[in-house]
Amino acid sequence: MEKSFGLFFHLKSTRNYKGVGELPIYLCVTVDKISREISTKRK
Repeated sequence: MEKSFGLFFHLKSTRNYKGVGELPIYLCVTVDKISREISTKRK
């Protein structure tokens, strides 16, 4: 049986983001087509 695994870091912005300031960094982990998103608690 073969397993798939992926990591994806991205910046999460709100709808009313004006382009000023820092954005939180999130990590999306995907294992066998099931994904979960967690915060890295970094900006």
